[in-house]
Amino acid sequence: MNHCGRLAGWGILLAATFGAPAVAQDAVDGVIPGPPTFYNWVLPLNYDGTAFTVPKAYTSCGASWDAQPYVARKDGPLALNGSVSLARACASAANPNNVPSSADIPEFYIVALPVSWTKGKPSGLHFDGKSSTIPALAVAGPVDPAARSWVFAPLAPGLKMRAGYGYTFFVAQLAAL
Repeated sequence: MNHCGRLAGWGILLAATFGAPAVAQDAVDGVIPGPPTFYNWVLPLNYDGTAFTVPKAYTSCGASWDAQPYVARKDGPLALNGSVSLARACASAANPNNVPSSADIPEFYIVALPVSWTKGKPSGLHFDGKSSTIPALAVAGPVDPAARSWVFAPLAPGLKMRAGYGYTFFVAQLAAL
């Protein structure tokens, strides 16, 4: 096992130890280079292959959420056609249950989380609005949570999606590298 593979394994062990959702090893090795970075999720997002939206069923900031993944139809990078604009939400220091008190930089990012597989399909995940920290890859940002509107610029290198794999997306704040 190479050095990066060992580090990715430690990231998964940390995620499992601290209650983060499990991430399939091949999804981490194939999508997130090196160990994952951990984020506190603030707001769930739906992705339809072209645009991000806040799910209409999401009732309030801090509420638990059952995320259903976007399943990539083909291999390739996540193609963001410019910046992603969202209406500001959950931004009064975000949600105190979701934002770490020791955060030096309160910026938000759009992050992607590859999900585990069950029965040959990517499974949905349950996120507790008060405690979920997720290992993920930032794909756009950062934005100031207090800004009038949120405009997330695409980040490089971005997300390399794999056909048939599932990905959930969130607005999130950096928790730990």
